[in-house]
Amino acid sequence: MYIRTRFISAALMSLTLLYLLKTLDNTSQNLDSTSQSAHLSNDDLASNPYTRINAPYDYIPSGDKSLSGTMIKAAFVTVVRNEDAETLRITIKQLDDRFNKNYAYPYILLNDEDFSLSFKKNIMTATKAPVYFGKIDKNMWGYSKGIDIKKLKKDIYQKKFDYFHGDSISYRMMSRFYSNFIHQHPLLRNLDYFWRFRNDVKYFCDLDFDPFLRMKTRGYKYGWVISPTEFAETVTTLWNTTATWILKNPTLLPEQSFAKWVISDNNDYNLCHFWSNFEIVDLNFLRSKAYQSYVDTLDNARGYFYERWGDAPVRSIAAALLLSKKEIHWFEEIGYQFTGEPHCPKLKHMFDKCAGCDYKGSAVYNSECYKHFVKTNDIPKDQLLSIIRNYTTQI
Repeated sequence: MYIRTRFISAALMSLTLLYLLKTLDNTSQNLDSTSQSAHLSNDDLASNPYTRINAPYDYIPSGDKSLSGTMIKAAFVTVVRNEDAETLRITIKQLDDRFNKNYAYPYILLNDEDFSLSFKKNIMTATKAPVYFGKIDKNMWGYSKGIDIKKLKKDIYQKKFDYFHGDSISYRMMSRFYSNFIHQHPLLRNLDYFWRFRNDVKYFCDLDFDPFLRMKTRGYKYGWVISPTEFAETVTTLWNTTATWILKNPTLLPEQSFAKWVISDNNDYNLCHFWSNFEIVDLNFLRSKAYQSYVDTLDNARGYFYERWGDAPVRSIAAALLLSKKEIHWFEEIGYQFTGEPHCPKLKHMFDKCAGCDYKGSAVYNSECYKHFVKTNDIPKDQLLSIIRNYTTQI
């Protein structure tokens, strides 16, 4: 029944997208148009073409009880470039083969530039699921306010060989977008969950369950697979900025949180994070007042650019501060590889569904951050505030 409902939804969305495919040249401008502000008022929503683009689940009748009881409004989401069409096509085919062929969740592809017609045709012929193409608003994909461009260019030149993406402006803009604005993009307006993916990723394991359904039924807010440590040079003042926000906003903190997972014995940031090239997120978490307040503070601190703060440590710290451990789920069954070591599940009933990976080489099981995740428990708000006060007296 649930899978049949998914395909009813997909069919409705596909009818809309069939028209878009036939008139792709004419609709491209509308699909990729931009607004003037990252924070949109009601007047903006009513008048700006950027907010009137067709989005997933626009045409699901709100009063249709046959759908509303089981409908999970979810999608796969990525930021991608025109030149990545072939690697993206391969990844989408893998996602379909491993899981989405049974559900037809839509794919949302975002770019700060216009997608080419050839890119759109290439991707839309790779899957039977609906595909949506969106352009990222210039204020969502841009510099934080107050950035000194000359200083930034000098810093980047000096650090370009110190760590990955050290000299990349676009990487910094992408990290800012994923951290601060992904949940505000109009194409995600109806979604409850998104699965972030990216091109050039290999998926090894067949999934005989729906991760989105698991998130919903078990109350998970954030799902992850791999948890490495961050380059310390890229987050020099991230924890200082975070500590300041915590002390200024204690009322935004939950009574219990998983904050200890990201805190070292010295009360500093221990560099653990969830690798965000795979994440499944409850958008209510990102839309919360607490999350938006936190990332707005980070944006005002300009660390995405001056230090190259990545969206992975930002999202991970936010999840640890604002969620409990029971709301953060490790999807052990999802084996995948982006760069470096892959993850492959070692439990036999999981491993038997995988091909092309070896659990002995998994990036997870020997990871210190994974081990720390397993043994760490929630702490009360008062204990977190005490830790942060002690930390601020040391700096």
